Amino acid sequence: MTLEWRLRRVMAEQGVWTGAELARLLWEQAGYRLTAPSISDLLTRPPRQLKVETLDALCTALACSPADLLAHTPSRRAVPAAAPAPAAAARAGRKEHRPPPPGPAGRSTARRRPRSAGGAVATDPRRLPCRACGQPVALPPSWRDQRRSLTCAVCLAGRHLARLLAPAALAERVPQPWARALVERYAAFLVEHGASPDQRWRKVRRVAALGQRMGWELAGPEQLTAAWLDGALAGEGRSHRVRPSLLRFLRAERLLPAPTEEERWLRAIAAGLARVPARFRGPVRRYTDFRVRVHREQRRRNLAHVLALRTVAADVRLLCRVAEHLGRAHPAITGWDLVTEREVVAYLRGLAVHPNSRNVQRWDLHSFFAYCLRHRLVAHNPVPDAPGREAPSAFRPLTPDAQRLLLERWARLEDPLESLLGCFALLHGLGSGDVQRLRLADVDRERRRVRVAGRPVALVLDALTRHALEAYLAVRPSGPATRHNPHLVLNAHSRFTAGPVTQRYLGRRLRPLGLSLRALRMTCLSTVAQESGPRLLVDAFGLSPTQAGRYQRFLAHRADQALAEHAGRP
Repeated sequence: MTLEWRLRRVMAEQGVWTGAELARLLWEQAGYRLTAPSISDLLTRPPRQLKVETLDALCTALACSPADLLAHTPSRRAVPAAAPAPAAAARAGRKEHRPPPPGPAGRSTARRRPRSAGGAVATDPRRLPCRACGQPVALPPSWRDQRRSLTCAVCLAGRHLARLLAPAALAERVPQPWARALVERYAAFLVEHGASPDQRWRKVRRVAALGQRMGWELAGPEQLTAAWLDGALAGEGRSHRVRPSLLRFLRAERLLPAPTEEERWLRAIAAGLARVPARFRGPVRRYTDFRVRVHREQRRRNLAHVLALRTVAADVRLLCRVAEHLGRAHPAITGWDLVTEREVVAYLRGLAVHPNSRNVQRWDLHSFFAYCLRHRLVAHNPVPDAPGREAPSAFRPLTPDAQRLLLERWARLEDPLESLLGCFALLHGLGSGDVQRLRLADVDRERRRVRVAGRPVALVLDALTRHALEAYLAVRPSGPATRHNPHLVLNAHSRFTAGPVTQRYLGRRLRPLGLSLRALRMTCLSTVAQESGPRLLVDAFGLSPTQAGRYQRFLAHRADQALAEHAGRP
């Protein structure tokens, strides 16, 4: 009995040629880790013993079965032949034959194996074994009738690499000894990091040409700089494939210093600019150069807050995504000057991100178009300065009937604190933070007013709020311990301290109603904005113009929804 270990063949069928690639595939596909010596033993000779876990990981990573990895050939033993019985001889002379099921039009579906002119079964003409390693190699159609054996790409690359690194050939190609030693160490560096023979051949060939130029232009490795390397690689075709590994090698050899954080981000910015479509790249480049100059000027002046290059790189990626979106969804737009608010809003609404992230991207786009408008690169700024009403909040204010039921409940003063909190929020637009900061000294019971921090005018208490306040002051915790706490609202814990109650405590008082102070406050502010306009929210409630504008856009969105619902009715 013989067992044939076919790991190399299965790896070649899956396009895996090196042990490093197999180790990475085992970890990514099966979560199984093998050491480099273990993988080398599996690749060089059949294993004497094999764990079930290792066999399972190999089958999972290479998408095969154990029968593909191990081929069993039974041993042939000489057994004296006995005279068969007549019935047995008759059965042996007959071969059981089961015809295949008929196909369409009565044709048999049996697959016929190709035969040569002499009648022998021919091998697959599309794959032939490699002359060096024996692995099957796929043949191009033009070679299938001309070749009976060939060398695979791995062995061919290894042969070329050995010829290139031969001492005589390398000395002829790279005359300077220090440059030649650099090429040899680079080849060893690629072997240590698991590069395939084909990758090593391609990269070492380019580095050998670069080493020849080093010998002509540099006196020694100490004169090698990153600027010279970039200039030398700029004239080489496909230099982006060899540059990363060459830089890592030179830094490992301490011939080049490690890049600073600023250099890494500047390279990331340059890479992002290269990905921007050509018709949108000019303004993006000018805007990016301007922001990089701002960063350097702020660092020169040693300011406390400096524009980070990470932010500039993120803005470049954002503009690249927007430009690619415009190229796909709106091919007629050939520049930033043709972008309108409709395209910007459609892009922002299509983002599957949190509303805060959408607002950050909107502001970044607004800053970019503001710069372009200032330098006359565009005719207008299509990004609104504030969040548009196309993406409103999901909040719905309470209906008038629901507000009336709440006011009737609070008029009964069943829970004085609940009534006071509800009236403060629904009738006067106070939030949980405003209620937390209220102090006893802010309440003027004679003039029926309450001073609220952040509001330009004091609250004028209506009858319902005044009765709720008097009822709560009657049951408010009192005693010697409460003298040190000046806040209006107290509980069993805060009366022994000088701090306010928590927002969670205030929220629990309204939880039985299924409401929150925020919902009641927003209902109040939206009602005031609807009846008197958002300007009153700025003058009387202390809101900023941006916050007041949100309620105006929210009301416009609600009006649009009502019109759409009315138009959809029969």
